[in-house]
Amino acid sequence: HHGLAAAARRGDGMIGLDVSYHQGHVDWERVHATEAKFAFIRASVGLKLDLRFTENWEGARGLARGAYHFLHADQPGDEQARMLLEQLSEEPGELPPVVDLEEQSLHDATPDHAVDVAVACARTIAEKLGVRPILYTNPNTALLLGEAIARLHEHMPTLWLADYRPRPI
Repeated sequence: HHGLAAAARRGDGMIGLDVSYHQGHVDWERVHATEAKFAFIRASVGLKLDLRFTENWEGARGLARGAYHFLHADQPGDEQARMLLEQLSEEPGELPPVVDLEEQSLHDATPDHAVDVAVACARTIAEKLGVRPILYTNPNTALLLGEAIARLHEHMPTLWLADYRPRPI
């Protein structure tokens, strides 16, 4: 997640980015001058709101926008979903929301517990927005979750598998 440096190239050649508080101020004018067509913006992490969400959401207006929640397995999934939903109460965006589940999410939870939390989060989002969220994870986390990850498919049928290899934009 490094803003413009992490611009992702999808299979159809469409370029986009994901941003959070960690990128600091994003020069959205510069982003709009690139080939970027979409942006995923972190709305929340655990039970906290991303403090730059509103700024980034407004800055990305004109791109297809989606919000993502960084899951913490040591906090209730439904309460975490409400954090993301609070950020989207005015405008849900043009792309489905994303639940981000990575090694840092696990907090020593068992794979089954982490998946239970993710399912509760996804269910709450789907009930409120009428769309099932996308699951974002990476190969290492998928291996750590083992067979438990299969239970996520029913609630988050679209998988966004991270690929951190550098690519030219």
